[in-house]
Amino acid sequence: MKDISGKKVSILSDSKYQLGKTQREIKEKLKTKGAEIVSDYDKSDFIILGKKNRSLHFLNDKHKILVEAELEAQEPKHFTYFGGLAQKLFDMLRQLIAMDNVTVDMFEIGAGLTEKEFATIEKRLKKPLPKSVKEFYSVFGHVKMLWHFSNPPVSYRGIYHKGLYLHSGQHNGCINILPLRKFLFENWKNPELYLSLPADKDIRLFDLYADYHIIGCELSNDEDPKVYLGSDHGVNFELINDLTFSVYINRVIGIYGYVNRFTNTKQWIIGGNGYIFDQFSVEDIKDDENIQKLSTGFVALDSANAAEIENYKRKSWEEIKDLLSQEAYKEAFVKARILSSSDLYACSVMLDVWVIEENEEMFYKGIAAFSGRGFDLEKYESETEQRTYLDKPEYGVLKKTLSGNKGDE
Repeated sequence: MKDISGKKVSILSDSKYQLGKTQREIKEKLKTKGAEIVSDYDKSDFIILGKKNRSLHFLNDKHKILVEAELEAQEPKHFTYFGGLAQKLFDMLRQLIAMDNVTVDMFEIGAGLTEKEFATIEKRLKKPLPKSVKEFYSVFGHVKMLWHFSNPPVSYRGIYHKGLYLHSGQHNGCINILPLRKFLFENWKNPELYLSLPADKDIRLFDLYADYHIIGCELSNDEDPKVYLGSDHGVNFELINDLTFSVYINRVIGIYGYVNRFTNTKQWIIGGNGYIFDQFSVEDIKDDENIQKLSTGFVALDSANAAEIENYKRKSWEEIKDLLSQEAYKEAFVKARILSSSDLYACSVMLDVWVIEENEEMFYKGIAAFSGRGFDLEKYESETEQRTYLDKPEYGVLKKTLSGNKGDE
């Protein structure tokens, strides 16, 4: 339990809290814990997130985040499969919020189920729940999370739900662990869902993070049931690398819920307005080494390991320069995009590639986005050889606007 006695705390006006139904009730509960309520997020010691949170784009590494569940004393639970689950999930959320290239669009958790609720469900199911499933749902009733990269800019159309699915196609990270009753008792063989579930397996779906890839597990007598991947919108279901329910969830948390967790080929994702964005390929979730590659190579570098960061940057720049010399612009763009989360100068490569590919609109969008992150525009102008758009009136207008915005700050 986190002690907030004597601390200044803020709550979010559009979030839903377990602490109370109204802002007044929530604030009174926090005051009973000795906290002082402040409205200015930048002046608070902690910002308290509730059970349902939307559009957390204004939060950054300067804000200290607590989830309301961390304010309550938790009964010790001796788990076999999900030790420290809540802490892992909340720490993952804090890490995402602290990343300067990530915007968290949704974070939602449900209250864990009680023994009485489990008994009712098992009675309807007519058999005991697998141990790992029961452990997870005793902590969280469900988990929903969405995030997207802030840079390069995307055609972000907001959050919407497509049937049972959560991922809108514009997000880079998504977790959508369903409530237990829906997981177990939804009619997954409903013809309207167009799912081809194996007839000889009792597979129920639990993570509908995208409509192309769907995750389910077999309700067998195993304590930790095996995980199946439904690919091609659920047309094909197959056992994936002997993953189990607990291993899958723990590893998904470890890679920040990255949406392409089962992709091993490069993909071109088309946004709502027709712009094309390259999505870096990753290997299947197989072992901790691959997870480390993904979490340090794509989302963010380990800031605690300066030597590793510098080595990673040096190697990446060598690869980028080599690709540019071969005129392999798309491949260079991919590596520059990855590197841009820790090295703003990589943005210059992305801008150059947009010029080479005659993508004028994305060039201007990139200039605006990168400038907001501190990109040195003057240095780019003096060093780049790709001057096609720099000499246009439109660029002059954009630059003047950006300069005016900085002056307003």
